Amino acid sequence: RYYDYQITATYKPSKKQKLRLIGFGSNDKLRIIFDDPQADPKVRGALSAGLAFYDLIAAHELRISPTLRQKVSAFVAWEEFNFQLGPELFFKFNNVRTELLGEWSWDVLDNLELRAGLDLRMIYFDIKLDVPLAPKEGDNDLPVSALKTLQRETGGWFGQNGAYVDLKYEPTEGLILMPGVRLDGYTLGKDAVTVDPRFSMRYQLLPITALKAGVGLYQQPPDPDETDEVFGNPNLSPKRSVHLSAGIEQEVSDIFDLDVTGFYKVLDRVVVRNPEYRGEE
Repeated sequence: RYYDYQITATYKPSKKQKLRLIGFGSNDKLRIIFDDPQADPKVRGALSAGLAFYDLIAAHELRISPTLRQKVSAFVAWEEFNFQLGPELFFKFNNVRTELLGEWSWDVLDNLELRAGLDLRMIYFDIKLDVPLAPKEGDNDLPVSALKTLQRETGGWFGQNGAYVDLKYEPTEGLILMPGVRLDGYTLGKDAVTVDPRFSMRYQLLPITALKAGVGLYQQPPDPDETDEVFGNPNLSPKRSVHLSAGIEQEVSDIFDLDVTGFYKVLDRVVVRNPEYRGEE
């Protein structure tokens, strides 16, 4: 059983500003009754799952001057996930997210644009579970009954705040250079601050052919289960990767364009399971 909804409203009090309100949500439920437990004693009875989320966004755009623009938005979201497998195994998760985003764009020169922004996020979560230890990439697949189950009840607040700045520079006609840097701070598990430089470019080689390339460092905090005090490691550092890309855009005809891009990633600080750990505190 499922339903979802979406509603939007736009108001323009003047030519220089626009206000948008967006609300959307969904509520899904699933239930399966097992006639055959497939020789696994813990997979019996029934499986039920439910997912619901409700989001509200308010966004305001303002042209402060002919060369300066501002975008500000506020976001509130509530999400709930429930999972039950048989009479023993369950997972219940609730979270509330609040975000405040701001971005400012300034046309410094005819060929130079400066953009800066802030991302402020606070998240509350509540988790109750009695489930097998979740496998990580590379783990062997085992029957549910052969896995160690974890019982956990926890919750709290954590923050993730960031700031970024980048430039869009066109030193000569057809060539666009876009250097930038992002700064993030996390309060999940071990407090951490990350700095991610990035660079991309685009060159209009011919009227119908453009070349593009990019390189950047991207970091993100470990998942909540990975930093949990019982079955994770609260001292984990943020995950890290270097992204490389290069591609070509080709106008084949008036109604057909071809865009081909290759990607390569170098992953670092990848979280893996300790093979000696079996779920004991």
